[in-house]
Amino acid sequence: MLYQKQPTYPIISKMNKDSENATIELKKFKKTGLELIQTYQIKNVINPLLADHVTREAEHFLFMIHVLEQRLKQKQIERFLSLHSCKEGVSIIKICINIGYEFLKFYFKANVPFSCNATPNQTY
Repeated sequence: MLYQKQPTYPIISKMNKDSENATIELKKFKKTGLELIQTYQIKNVINPLLADHVTREAEHFLFMIHVLEQRLKQKQIERFLSLHSCKEGVSIIKICINIGYEFLKFYFKANVPFSCNATPNQTY
């Protein structure tokens, strides 16, 4: 039953962006706390190594959000290509401009017999 349900990419993308923004703010807070702990400007009850670990965890979470966002973009591209026959070069160039040149350049190099040779600044 759920298999037939259409994916809701905009909702997932918005949730990822919200998580990324919240994590960036939290990471800044943790980094500031770590710097203050290391310079003995605040009294603390935790080891500076633990504060460093917590800061690195936030950085890793940001990395994972970016990985998920790339996978989401790849799924959107695959879905778009499965729904539309993109045999004309012009259609491929429009896709490159709309979704992202670098990612599509990699995608088409691996999966399509021809490559996307457009540059991001070209207009058609």
